[in-house]
Amino acid sequence: MSVFAWERIPFDANGEIENTFGIYPDWTIEILSPEQNTTKVIINILHCLKHGTRLG
Repeated sequence: MSVFAWERIPFDANGEIENTFGIYPDWTIEILSPEQNTTKVIINILHCLKHGTRLG
């Protein structure tokens, strides 16, 4: 899950929210399920933090 500050949400030419965001989220939320690899989830969080996310 990703959280974006309202002022950073991209809008299209019609003023509607874009379907995809090509920017880093302000917050990233990773929920570890039993079948997931903990290391992979941590790597995802660290990747976001490295690219500008403020909270993971």
